[in-house]
Amino acid sequence: MPDDQLSGVLPDPAQVLSRHLSSENEVLRCAAIRAVAGLALAREGALPILAGALLDPDPDVRTDAMAALAPLAGPEEAPLLCRSLSGDPVREVKLAAIAGLERANDAASRDLLRALVRSRAEDLVVWEDENSDWEDWLDVQIACIRALGRRGETDALSDLLAARQDELGQEVDLPVFRACSGMGRDGIGALFEVLEREHGLSRRRAAGVLTELDGDLLRDRAWQLLALDDAQLRALGVALLAPSDPDVASRARTDPDPTVRIAALHHADAPELFLEALRDPAPEVQAAALERVERPSSPEVFSALRDNMLAWCASAPRVLKAAAVRQLPVIAPEVAAPPLLSLAEDPEAVLEIRVAAVRALAGLSVPVDALTPLLACRAQQVRTAVLCALADRPDDPDAITAIAAAIAGTWLPSTDLPEEDADVAAPDVGMAKSEGGPPRVAISREGHIIDADPLGAGPETSTLASILEPAAPVPEAEDTPEETAAKRRKRRAVEGPSDVASALSGEAMQSCATVPGGEIETALLERATGTDPDLKRLAWRALAARADRSDAVDAAAALGARDTDPAIRLAALRAARTLPADALTQMGSDPDPLIRAAAVAQMPPQTALPFAADPALAVRQAAADRILETDASEATGALVATLVAAERADTLAYAVRRSEVARAHVLAQLGQEGVSPREALVLLDACGRRART
Repeated sequence: MPDDQLSGVLPDPAQVLSRHLSSENEVLRCAAIRAVAGLALAREGALPILAGALLDPDPDVRTDAMAALAPLAGPEEAPLLCRSLSGDPVREVKLAAIAGLERANDAASRDLLRALVRSRAEDLVVWEDENSDWEDWLDVQIACIRALGRRGETDALSDLLAARQDELGQEVDLPVFRACSGMGRDGIGALFEVLEREHGLSRRRAAGVLTELDGDLLRDRAWQLLALDDAQLRALGVALLAPSDPDVASRARTDPDPTVRIAALHHADAPELFLEALRDPAPEVQAAALERVERPSSPEVFSALRDNMLAWCASAPRVLKAAAVRQLPVIAPEVAAPPLLSLAEDPEAVLEIRVAAVRALAGLSVPVDALTPLLACRAQQVRTAVLCALADRPDDPDAITAIAAAIAGTWLPSTDLPEEDADVAAPDVGMAKSEGGPPRVAISREGHIIDADPLGAGPETSTLASILEPAAPVPEAEDTPEETAAKRRKRRAVEGPSDVASALSGEAMQSCATVPGGEIETALLERATGTDPDLKRLAWRALAARADRSDAVDAAAALGARDTDPAIRLAALRAARTLPADALTQMGSDPDPLIRAAAVAQMPPQTALPFAADPALAVRQAAADRILETDASEATGALVATLVAAERADTLAYAVRRSEVARAHVLAQLGQEGVSPREALVLLDACGRRART
C-alpha cells in the first residue's frame, strides 16, 4: 500500500473486524474473532464484538469468542458467562466460560459452579447429548473444581470432598486436593485428614500436593508432618522448623529414614552436629554432613578430620568418596592436590570420582602442567573436565597454548595409543573400587592422636573417635535375573575412541570454542581447512560461536561456503562477518533452507524481499527480519503485500508481532473495500496467530 494511503487515518480495528464478522463465511468469522485477541484491542472495543459472537450459529465461532472473552472478563461479565455456561451445549464453550468466571470471581456464579461439581445439573445446564454418561461431564466438573479452588471458595469445600465419593471419584482426587490447597487453613486441614484416614494412591496424591505448598502455609502444622510415617512429609516438616530448633538436631540423629536425616542436616545450624553426623551408619548421610563441615579451629580435630577425608578419598562408598573429593580442597587445600591427581589419573576409579577430582583440582588453581597430562586419558569425561578447567583460565597463556595444541592435534600424536588391559582401561562404573571404611582415629584426654585397636579393645577413645569411626560395610548387591555377579564383573565403562588425539581435538573445539586468543583461532582455522569432515564441521561451528573473528576467518569462510557438505556451508556462513555478494547470491539458491536463511540474513533488504515468499519458514522469517530492520514504511508495505500474495499467514503474523508499521499495513488492507475473501483470511489469520505464538 502506498505511504500516502497509510499516512491517512487508519480504520478503527474494532470496526474493521466487525465488518468481517458479518461475513457469511464461518471461517472468516472465526478468523475475525481470533484477530480480536491477536490485535489486543482495548477492552471496551473488544467486549461488544465478543459478546455478540456468543450468539453466532456456528459453534466454532462461539468457542473462539468465549476463549477471547474469558481473559477480559470482570464481575460485570459474569451473568453473560453464566448464560453461556448453562445455555450453550458445546463443551469447549463451557470450559472457556468457567475460566472466565474464575477470573471474574463473582459471588453470584458460585452456586452454578458448585452444582456442576456435584452433578451434571441437568435442571440448570444444557448438554450436547442428554443421554451421554458422566464422562462427558468430567472435564467440566474438573474445571469447576479448579475454579473454586483458585477463587478460594471455602464454602464449596464440602462439595469438592463429596465429588470424591463417586464410585469413580479417584479420577478427581488430584484436582480436588489442589483446589483444597488454595482454600487456606480449612482446605489444608482437609488434606491432613486424608493423610491420617486414607491409604494408597489418594494418600500419596495428597502428600504430593502438600509438598508443593509454600512453607508459610504449613508452618503451624510442622508437628503433624513430623508425626507421619511418610519420610517425604517428615522431611518437609523438618524444613518448616527454625534451623536452631532442637527437633531439627534430633531428627538428624534419630530419624529412621536417611532422607529425613539428610534434610535435617541441610536445614540445621549447628556445626557440632555436622561433625557428629560423620559417624552416621548411612554413607549418604555422612556425605551430606561432610558437605556442611567447615575447617575446624581445633588443630586436633582438624588433623583427625583431614586424615579421615584422605582415607575416604582413597576408600569409601561412592557417595561418601565423592563428597570427600569435593570438600578436601575446602577443608585441607594444602594436602589436596596429590590425592586428587592420583584419583583423576587412576583408570580403575569410577568415572564420577575421576571427574569430581578434576573439578576439585580446577578449584585449587593448580598449575596448568599438572592438569594437561590428563588430556591423554582415555575417558572422554575426564578429558572434557580438564578442557573446561582450562577454558576457565582465559588469562593464562599456558592454558591457551594447551587448548590450541589440543585443537590442532599436536598435544598427542594422532596415532592409536597402546591398548590397555580391559580391566584397567574400563572400570566397573557400577561399583566403587573398595567399600572398606577409614582407619579408626582416637584422641587422648591430653589431645594426642593415638591408634585404636581394630577390635575396639584398645586404649580409651574420645567423642571425636566415635564421630569419625568408619561406616558400616555396604552389603553385596543381590543377584537378579537382569543382573548377576558375573554380569556386574563384565560391565565396563565406555572409555572413548582409540584415537585419543582426534577425539581430544573435537572435544576441545566444543568445550573451548568461545575462549579468546589468536592461537586458538589459528588452530581452528587449520582444522576448518583440513581434510577430516567431522573435525571440519566442529571447527566451523566453533568459529561461528566466537566473538573475536578476524579477516582470516572471512577469507576461509568464502571457501567453506562452497563446500559440498551442507553442515560446513552453513557453519562457514555463520562464522563469516561478511561475505562477497556473489557468494551470498549463490547460497540464496542453496537446496538447504537453513543455508538460504543464513544467506538472506546477510543480504541487503531490497535483495532479501523476494525470499519472503520462499517455501521454508526460516527463510521467510530471515527476509522479514532484514526488511523490518529498516523500519521503512514502503519496504514494510512491500513485505506485507508479498506475504499476502504468497498466502504466508505464519510469516505475516511474525511481522505483525515485530512491527507496528506492519500491523498498520495489515489493518489498512483489511479495511479496503476490495479485499478478497482469501486475502482477508490471510490477514485475519496473521492477526489471530499473533495471540497464539
